[in-house]
Amino acid sequence: MTERRVMHGIRSLGLAGVWLALAAMGGGCGSGAEQTICDSAGSCQVCDAYGCRPATPSSQGAFCGVGEETCKDGQQCIDGLCLNPCEYSSECGPGRICLNSKCVVGCDASTPCPTGYKCNAKGTCDPDVANPECSTSKPCVGGLKCVSGICTGGCTKTSECAPTEICDTTTSSCIKDPQPKPPCAVDPNVCPAAQTCKNGYCRYPCADSETCTKIDVRIAVCKDGICMSEAEADPKCTKKDDCPEGKDCVSNVCL
Repeated sequence: MTERRVMHGIRSLGLAGVWLALAAMGGGCGSGAEQTICDSAGSCQVCDAYGCRPATPSSQGAFCGVGEETCKDGQQCIDGLCLNPCEYSSECGPGRICLNSKCVVGCDASTPCPTGYKCNAKGTCDPDVANPECSTSKPCVGGLKCVSGICTGGCTKTSECAPTEICDTTTSSCIKDPQPKPPCAVDPNVCPAAQTCKNGYCRYPCADSETCTKIDVRIAVCKDGICMSEAEADPKCTKKDDCPEGKDCVSNVCL
């Protein structure tokens, strides 16, 4: 039975029909599995252990990577979205780190991940497949949709999301904005008295590394007149393409 034939009439069956269709294919969409099923009109859905989502975004918006679509205004195509990339974790704000040019929530033994996620060996949060926030047996409430085991708002454009979120048009869902936000790019005077605005970010000025160590041992290197971490002072990578195949660029280190 072909995927297209199985998907025929799925709109009238609803989500339950999707799962019946997957069962008919054999194997279903178990944990870690993913299948694309299409109806006779060519409309496709990607289904996995958490549910189904459109195979293509409902609105192009910031979507990139298809055909001749390119990003503008200095943005880069990252995971299918036109985004302003980060290069260093210092650009991402408290509790966040730069992973493959995106600002994401960092984690460790003392800083756990949000519900539905688990901390991996690289210090970032992955969806917790074994204990997801939502699934077909534990659906979201309040109009939220289940995307990769996480309850999130649906969207076609960023204005439909919360102020700190953007619309991920690859899944038609709201996500935490992964772009760096230079706090003093517009007004340098917003920095605390002990800091100075450097390239849009509030940084501690320095004449030597000893000064930096006294401020915070995590930014113990004085370079170009500002305190920074060792990884930022001597980055092994600033984007995923700088790393060997299969490695990620995590806080300027290939892991």
